[in-house]
Amino acid sequence: MQKYNKIDQALLRIDQLIRDPYDQKDKDNLVKLYTYISRNRKGITNQFKLKDKGIERTGAIESNINKVIASRFKKKGMSWSKNGALALLLFPDRIRA
Repeated sequence: MQKYNKIDQALLRIDQLIRDPYDQKDKDNLVKLYTYISRNRKGITNQFKLKDKGIERTGAIESNINKVIASRFKKKGMSWSKNGALALLLFPDRIRA
């Protein structure tokens, strides 16, 4: 519940900033940020909870997974069916589960 309160607080603050932006570019970026957070709020994790489960700093792992996927899609002249590409993209989620 605390996680959602912090997300709600962040969304409220971003909304306030959107109403009184420094310039139009700031407003556009704030709207994008607000939209991203509100659409992905269920996937935003509390890093302390992950640490309690023995998972620490997954950024490097995720970055390496992204590099492997990009390499498989782009190199060696390979082509992928839609089903094959989707299966490859879902693979990191299966590893994390």
